[in-house]
This record gives sequence, C-alpha cells and structure tokens, in this order.
Amino acid sequence: STTAALDPHAPPPINGDWRVSYIYNNEPYESLVTFSQQGKALTGKGEDSAGPFFIASGAVQGTKVKFVKRYADADASKPSVEYAGDLEWEDDEDYRGWRMGGHYKAALSDGSVIDDKWVAISTVAEEAQQSANNAPPPQEEPQPVQQQPEQPTTQHSSGNGSHPHLSGMYAAQYQYNFKKIQTKLWLEQDGHHVSGHGVDTNTNEKFVVSKGWYNPPKLTIVCHYTKGQSAAANRELTVRATVSNGPSLRGETGFGGNWEARIVR
Repeated sequence: STTAALDPHAPPPINGDWRVSYIYNNEPYESLVTFSQQGKALTGKGEDSAGPFFIASGAVQGTKVKFVKRYADADASKPSVEYAGDLEWEDDEDYRGWRMGGHYKAALSDGSVIDDKWVAISTVAEEAQQSANNAPPPQEEPQPVQQQPEQPTTQHSSGNGSHPHLSGMYAAQYQYNFKKIQTKLWLEQDGHHVSGHGVDTNTNEKFVVSKGWYNPPKLTIVCHYTKGQSAAANRELTVRATVSNGPSLRGETGFGGNWEARIVR
C-alpha cells in the first residue's frame, strides 16, 4: 500500500511497481517490474529492452529478497537471471522510501557468467518525492517597496541570495563500471525545475536532461539517452548531487558511481 511504502516501521512492502536499474555489458538499463508478494513467496512481471518477462522462484525473508527473471518467449539466447539483494530504508532530501539492491547472475550459452549490480526503488515513493520537490516554496510576507533596495544580479545568483543558480555549461565526469566518463553538460534552471542536454565525450553519445529537481543544496537530474539518434541504447542515468559555491556539483549516479561537475561558463 502507499502508506506501507512510505513507512520505515512497517514490514518492507514488495507489492506494486518498482523501477529496476541494472548494468549489462557495460551499459545501464532500466525496467519497470510489478511485484506480487504472498507470505514469503514473490511473483511478478515486467519488461525490459530484451522483452517481457515474469518473476519466478521469488522469496522474501525479512529484508533479504531473491527472485529469478525469465523471459516470456523462452528464447534460449535470453537466459534466466538470478537476483539477490537487500531491502533498506533510505531517507534523504532526494528519496524517502524503501530501496532494493544487490547483485544478479546469468549463465550465457557460451559458458560465461554475468555478475553485476542492480538497484530498485518504489515508484510510489518516487512519485511522492517528486511531488514534494515540485511543490512551490512557501511565500514570504511582502515588504513595503521602500524596504526593498534593488540588488545587483550576477550569473550565479539564484534569486534568494544564498544558493547558486545552476544555468550554464559544465565539465562533468563520473565513474561507470570502473571507467571514467567525461561529459559536457548544459543546464537551465527555472525555479526548482532543471532541464538541459549534454554529450559523453568518450563515446560521443548525446542525452537530454528529461527531468530535474533543485531543492537547494540538493539536485536530482535524469539523463535520457535515445538509441539510434544519439546513443547505442535507450537508457536513463539518474544523478543525485549536492550543489556548492561556484557552482560545483558533487554526488553519485543511481548505480553508485561518483559524479561531479564544475561550471565553465
């Protein structure tokens, strides 16, 4: 339920939609999975870039979770994938709710084994956080005109006199699967909303900032890559960062890698 999904004292809720992100072949992927839990048994269904799948052999034991993902078309080139991980409560300015994460394994037809990371967040908690981030700030009491001397504005003033304004071009980098990716990033701030675009200069893959929320000093942006037009695959990279003077940005991606950016103009 919605209440359980946002309650750290309730038993960890699995029922419902989860946004599952994982690394495969050095690329980040994402799928939406609908889980159904009865007692300790866990089932469900979803779809990713390889096609629709269902959840089998799933079990929840306290905060431990495991399940097997099997593709619906039974294509031999799409092996079953075993997921194992932990449920934990996360509470910060960017996300408040239950989160799952761990490692998955899959045995390929050539005998090799894939073993990499996965994370998942509840869409109920995600939507609640987005609504909170998008809420207008409280209005201050108006002051008499004569008590409001005109203040000079600068490129990096946010309008409230205390937090950097984010609009501008940035040089960014992040760790991805033990590699350092260099990025040129253009951000445009409008109140608490942030948009933009960029390019990973190592791969020449382009992306757009499809979503962005700025709740000083916290910033969350979602970078969307479009397969064919500008990238090797459809994917999204979520970045949660803290903004400091400059402005400079420092945080991590949704896959746990370090991310940082500094304004260059």
